[in-house]
Formats: sequence, structure tokens, C-alpha cells
Amino acid sequence: MGENIISFRSVFAGYDGKYVVEDINLDVAKGDYLGIIGPNGGGKTTVLKLIAGVLKPMKGEVRVFGRDPYRFSTADRLRIAYVKQETNINTGFPVNVLDVVLMGLYAGIGPARPITKKYIDKAHEALRKTGMDTEAFKHIDALSGGQKQRVFISRGIVNNPELLILDEPTTGIDAKNQSAFYELLYDLKKQMNLTIIMVSHDISMIARQVTKVSCVNHKIHVHGEPEGVLTDEQACEVCGIDTDFIFHGKKTGRVFEPQNHKEE
Repeated sequence: MGENIISFRSVFAGYDGKYVVEDINLDVAKGDYLGIIGPNGGGKTTVLKLIAGVLKPMKGEVRVFGRDPYRFSTADRLRIAYVKQETNINTGFPVNVLDVVLMGLYAGIGPARPITKKYIDKAHEALRKTGMDTEAFKHIDALSGGQKQRVFISRGIVNNPELLILDEPTTGIDAKNQSAFYELLYDLKKQMNLTIIMVSHDISMIARQVTKVSCVNHKIHVHGEPEGVLTDEQACEVCGIDTDFIFHGKKTGRVFEPQNHKEE
């Protein structure tokens, strides 16, 4: 699609001196929509932390926008939106939806700077993009799981980032609203020219949405287009994925659905 904005070269990383991921080599091009799949504990979130500059590799080299993300300036960090499973918001405090989105601007505004109309307008615009502007003055805890996640996406995109990173974004969202949420991501990608990296266990939606898939279980066992990755029986076995799927074309040209699927 374009030049690589993310590259991993022989990266080893983990915690307390123990590797969680080993010998990771990965390139992500500008405009890619990468889905990362694999078992729990396999290192998917560790890969995201390395990209976001939250975690420093023990060995190897990570480059994002051509630089070491662990040493990013504030301006560099604002080019990335990282929506984690943990929201770090104490919903017991009287914080409304608009307040949550404004939190995304604090790093760029600087300490003790007033929140002017310009910033409030930016927050409202981010909420409009996710369909949540009408809820701006509601308490965050009054929203459904799906609505909250849209607010956190709004907080992420309020600085007009180039890269959006999502870690299991539909956890706690019912199936109906999950579909609408993925459609939102697809629309935001086109509207904002985003590169998206998403960890998800929703294999059918991953294949419907993304342009590339990486199967991670301590290593990257396979990386490529969904049709190739999700029909690679050896890789899918390592990553715990059912290979009994078929492809057929629809809107995005990549749709992946279970064949003769039975509810258990």
C-alpha cells in the first residue's frame, strides 16, 4: 500500500527478564489494516506495547515512523492512538463523555494550560466521527459497553493520529453492536486515512475487515493476506484457530465465514 511505517527486526521482549515474544520480524505499511490473532498469553499485547513505545525490546530493533518509539517525543506520540482494554478511568468520579475525550488532548496541551473552545470543538468533532456527540454530557458510566468503546475511540482519534492501535476492542460488547463497531472502524480508516493494528479473537470479522493478518504465539508463525494466513493449517493449529472456513466476496472483497458451523 505504501512505505513501511512499522518494522521489527529480530525483536525479543518480555517482562522480568523472561521473553514473551522471540525473534519477531514484521513490517506494516502505511494504510494497512493488520489483525493480530493468537492464543491468550502468546504475546499479542506485548507486540502492541512495543509499537506504542510502552515497552522496550530486550533485543532487536523496533522502528515506528522511522524512529525508536520508546524514545518518542510528545509530538511523535500524538501520531499514535492506543486504545487498551483497560481504560484507566475511575467511573465513580463525575466525569462525562466530553471530559473523557478531552483527556486525549492533555498531552498536547501541556500542564496548567486552559481548555479553550478550540479544544472543546476538537473533542466534539471526534465524538461526531464515532456517532457519540449527542451523548457528550452524559456520565460515562451511564453508557453501554459499545457506547463506551466508541467514546474511547473518540479520545484516541481526537489528535488526528496516523496509527490506531486496538487491543481486543469489542470485549464486553454484544454481537449486534460488535458488527456496528467494526463498521465504524472501517469507515474511520477511510475517512482519516488511518493505519490500523487490532488484536482480536473474532476471526470471521478479522477476515472481513483487515488487509493483513499476523498469527502470534510467542513468535510470528505466519503473516500475510487473510486468505493465506487463515487457510494455513499448521499456523492455525499453533494459534488455536479452526480452519473449517470458506471465503467468498462481498463489500470489502474479503469475507470469511464458518462452514457448517454449529453452536455448542
